[in-house]
Amino acid sequence: MSNQEMQFADPDWEPTRPGQQSPTYTPQPVNVDRRERSQQPVVEMPPAQEEVYTGYAGAQPEQFRQPPAYHYPQRPYRRRRRRAWLWIIIAILFFSLMSGGASALGSIGQRSITQSVPLPTLAAGPPSLVIDDPNGNIQVHQGNSLAIEEVKHSGFFDDPNNSNVKISQSGSMIIVSVDTGTSLFSSRSVDLNITVPQQVNLELTTNSGDISVNDTQGAIELSTVSGNISALNDIFTGNASLISTSGDIHAEGDIFGYNVSVTTVSGDVQMNQDNLEQSAKVNTTSGNIDFNGTFASSNASSPSYQFQSVSGDINIGLSSTENLSVQADTTSGSIDAGDFPTISVTDAQRGDGSHASGYVGSTGGPLITLGTTSGDISIHQR
Repeated sequence: MSNQEMQFADPDWEPTRPGQQSPTYTPQPVNVDRRERSQQPVVEMPPAQEEVYTGYAGAQPEQFRQPPAYHYPQRPYRRRRRRAWLWIIIAILFFSLMSGGASALGSIGQRSITQSVPLPTLAAGPPSLVIDDPNGNIQVHQGNSLAIEEVKHSGFFDDPNNSNVKISQSGSMIIVSVDTGTSLFSSRSVDLNITVPQQVNLELTTNSGDISVNDTQGAIELSTVSGNISALNDIFTGNASLISTSGDIHAEGDIFGYNVSVTTVSGDVQMNQDNLEQSAKVNTTSGNIDFNGTFASSNASSPSYQFQSVSGDINIGLSSTENLSVQADTTSGSIDAGDFPTISVTDAQRGDGSHASGYVGSTGGPLITLGTTSGDISIHQR
């Protein structure tokens, strides 16, 4: 038998080493006692060796070993966090729409319709026009007769005709009211272009629009919340008021024959080449006041002129030919009256305030009072 056959036939068999005689194989009974088998010579088998694949000739096993797999660090699951940010963005968009963003969105693709407004027949005499237009501009200019043109605006997905212009009459007074209704995703407004005869009494009111009045004559009252007011070459034959909350007021070439009140909270007041024949009050909270006009030099009616600001500057241009008394005070600003040596300026002993008093022309004229808290005052010659 060959060596391999002998190895499988008897586990105790050991192959013959070189120079050594082969041991005699003695078969053992199958059921022989284990103690008797222990008396037989024990042939030790060489330790089994692990078979290693060496590949092609001359290759080293290390060349065929696969490198250890690199496991990337697993990122935490962030789906819930993304979903939370999504809800936050949706909430911000919702509150933006509820707080006015819908109006801005509704102005995309704006649609407009222009048409004339039929007016009733009026009796002879100057008409009176009362207009309440909450969301639009009002422009008044002189023409041959009274006519109103409306320009309705709305969003792309809205109908401009959803805004209504209502006309009512009481004697020679025409009352115009604008109802734009409510729309969440559309910004509605109505602009009014008005042609009036030369003499007309006006009472115009708007919330978020501008008011412009040119070349008219009559009793005029103008009021807006977040718009500007402009008056050009008008003759105010009655008590006049120009009021704006967060807009500027500009008047040029106007004649104010009666008492006038010009007021704005967070805007500037500019009055150029205007004539104040009666008392005037010009006030602003956080804006500047610039006046370059004329005053009534006669004190027969005892007019008074007040220019007051809280945190703005006051610039007044006066003519040396006018007879006016001047008094000015500022809490934390300075006063400049270098063009008029008859006006003396003294600084306060404490703080940065200043006081000025004197006259222009001759003494005894109407009094001009200038006052500001944290602004400067300039009195110069025009």
